[in-house]
Amino acid sequence: MEENKLITTAETARMLGLHPGTVRNWRQRQQGPAFVRVGSRIRYRIADVESWITYNHQGVNKSEVAR
Repeated sequence: MEENKLITTAETARMLGLHPGTVRNWRQRQQGPAFVRVGSRIRYRIADVESWITYNHQGVNKSEVAR
């Protein structure tokens, strides 16, 4: 159930070790983890952030992740 928990941009940034502004910029450029809109608010699923980290990890065979 934890992987479906929705977290804020600030929490996502903390998870990634980044400034929240960087996560916002990525979102505006359609980069970074997938996000959802809840009304006017932006949220990230923990599972999506973790998948994004795995997919973007250097040395990972991306065809293996897609399976």
